[in-house]
Amino acid sequence: MQIDSISARVSPLLRRPGLEARVESAFAEALNLVTPQGAAFALVSRRVGNGPLNALVSPPQALAAVPPGALLAGDGQWLTLGAERRLALAPAVEWDPRPDYRGLAAGPQTVRDNLAWLRGHLAQHAPAASLAARTPTGGWPAAALVQTQAGALIAALLHSYRQSDLAQVAALAGRLAGLGPGLTPAGDDWLAGWLVGLHAAAALETPPLPPVAVGRAVVNSAGARTTRLSLAFLQAAADGAAAAPWHALLAALPAAAPGPLRTAADAIMHTGATSGSDMLAGFLAAFQSTN
Repeated sequence: MQIDSISARVSPLLRRPGLEARVESAFAEALNLVTPQGAAFALVSRRVGNGPLNALVSPPQALAAVPPGALLAGDGQWLTLGAERRLALAPAVEWDPRPDYRGLAAGPQTVRDNLAWLRGHLAQHAPAASLAARTPTGGWPAAALVQTQAGALIAALLHSYRQSDLAQVAALAGRLAGLGPGLTPAGDDWLAGWLVGLHAAAALETPPLPPVAVGRAVVNSAGARTTRLSLAFLQAAADGAAAAPWHALLAALPAAAPGPLRTAADAIMHTGATSGSDMLAGFLAAFQSTN
């Protein structure tokens, strides 16, 4: 058993002698872990793929039947998961989780045309319970309430951003963080997508506020309102880091061929029940923030 690929964000942590962490949540092909100091990372299968917090494990059976609460220890060369599983770190290739945002400047008009297509594609295919849906769902009252609350907060947040009001952006992001159920609530997913989008939009035009400053404000305001895992994803997004499908999407935006863009968008939208669509909605909103 071994680690095949590891995000540069978590590589120093996993290679540190004396590492200790506990499985916070377990799924068939992903384990989310947290250290006693609160650092979060994930062991995932190759099918889940590279992400800002991920280490890819092979074979995928290495992740099977690991219960929440299981302990992981590392000595810099090996990770020991539970009593029996040892994962070699030596074969791991380091993966850079930050996409090449500069490539967007190669075809700004094509990017804008593809963003328009993405908006239509998302509106047509987003799950009814997602923040990307055009109208609140009538099938699940709790989801409709989240959609309504989030919609009002998002509108106010984007207005404050256009006005360069960083303090109000932070306050509204703090209210949006933690909104919705799950390990990464819908409000957090939207914020993460928006933060990635701000880094991307800055490659095309001068933003009202620097993406780094906005990211710092969002993370600081979200800290006490959401899960540790979700906060780690928000911090990654604030730094411009994103999962592999986002790298593919950003690479496809300045290209005229529609196939890769559709493939990347669908891969993102198939992440979780609504997480990918919520994140894509936030990403697209970043390009409207200066209009």
